[in-house]
Amino acid sequence: MADILSSKSFIQNILYCILASVFVLAVGEIDALTYTIIFGMSIILISGADFNKYCSRSYYLSLFVCIAFIGFIIGLRDFGVGTDTDVYIRSFFYEAQRIHDIDSFWDYSGDLGFLFLAFLASLFSDDAQSLLVIVELWICLFTFAAVHEINKNGKRAEWSTLLFFWLLTALNVSMNWMRQFCAIAMLMLAFAYLLNGKWKKAVIIQVVSFFFHSSSIVFAPVFFVYYLSKWENVKLRNIYTVGFLVFTLFLTSQVFVVLPLLARYGIISELYSDRYGADSKYEAVNVFGVSIITIYILIYALIYYSNKTNYLSNKEVYMAYTIHSMWIVLKLLALFVIYLARVSEYYFYLDILLIAIMLRNKKTPVWLKGGIYICFIYYWYRTCIVSNSGETYPFESQILGI
Repeated sequence: MADILSSKSFIQNILYCILASVFVLAVGEIDALTYTIIFGMSIILISGADFNKYCSRSYYLSLFVCIAFIGFIIGLRDFGVGTDTDVYIRSFFYEAQRIHDIDSFWDYSGDLGFLFLAFLASLFSDDAQSLLVIVELWICLFTFAAVHEINKNGKRAEWSTLLFFWLLTALNVSMNWMRQFCAIAMLMLAFAYLLNGKWKKAVIIQVVSFFFHSSSIVFAPVFFVYYLSKWENVKLRNIYTVGFLVFTLFLTSQVFVVLPLLARYGIISELYSDRYGADSKYEAVNVFGVSIITIYILIYALIYYSNKTNYLSNKEVYMAYTIHSMWIVLKLLALFVIYLARVSEYYFYLDILLIAIMLRNKKTPVWLKGGIYICFIYYWYRTCIVSNSGETYPFESQILGI
C-alpha cells in the first residue's frame, strides 16, 4: 500500500502537469503539449516506485519501464531536435564503427566515454539514431540511480517529485548537451554517494565522468565541501567556506585568464578555451531576471525551513547552502559568455536532488512549495519553449509519427 505522503505527492505532481498544460494552451503554444504529456506519462509510470516497497520487484519494474519510456521516446526524436544532434552524433557513431581493438579505442583524441556509448550503440544498429537512444537511457539510468541511492537509508525523496523537476529542467537540455549531460547525470549519483558518506565511489565516478565532458572537473570542489561538512568547529568551517566562495568568485571574474591556463595543462579542451574565451563570438546574458532571482531566493527559503524544522542534518544544511551558493556564483559566468553558464549546471542539478528531498518535509509552508512549482514551470516555459534553448522545440519524430 502506498503511504499517504506518496499519494499526495503523486496527485500534486500530476495536477501541476495539468497546470503546465493549461498554461501553454493559454499562451498559444499548443506544440508544447507534447512535452507536458510526456511529463505526465512519466510520472504515472514512476509512481510504482513510490507506491511499492523499496527494492521490490514492482519497484524495479516501475523504474525500468519509466527509463525505457523516456529513453526511447526522446532517443527516437528527429536529428535537429537539439542542435548538437547534427554536430557530433554521426561523427562519434561512424568513428565507433571503425573500432576493432582496444588500441584503436584509446587512440581516439575526443571524449572516450561518449565514444564508448557510440560503440555500444553500433553493436545494436548501423543507424546513428541508436546512439541517441543509448545516450538518453544512460542519462536516465544514472539520474534514477542517484535517487535510489538517496533513498537507501530510508525514503527521503519522492520519485514523482524528483522526476517532475528533472523533466522540467533537464529533459530539453539533455537533448542538446548530450555529452555534458551524461557527465551531469553521473555526478548526480556521485553527490548521492557523498550524502551517504561513500566518498570513494564518488571519486571513481568523478574520474570516469571526465571522459564524457572535461567540464565535469567543476564538480571537484564538492569533495572539499563534503570534507568541510564533517568539521565540528562550525565557526572555522564557515570561515573557510566564505573564503572558498570568495576565491571562486575571483576565479569567475578572471575567466578569460583561467580558461587558457586550464587548456594549456590539458584540464579542458583547447576547443572550449577558444570558443568561450575573450574572443568568443557568443554574447553575454543577464542572469538576474525576475524569475531566476525568485528561484534563487525560494531555494534559500526551502533550505532555511528544512533547517528550522530539523528536517535536514546540520551537515546536509551546510552542503545545501554551499551547493546552492556555488550555483549562483558560477551562474555569473553567463555575464561574460552565455555558454559559460553551462558549467554552473552541475550544481543546479545537485540543487534539484536537494529540492526533491526538502519538498518531502510536511512542515514546509504551502506557499513556498507552490511558489517553487510555479516558478520552475515558468522557468521551463521561458527557457525551453520561448527561448527554445538548444532548439529542442517543437518535439518532432518521424519514427514515432509526432
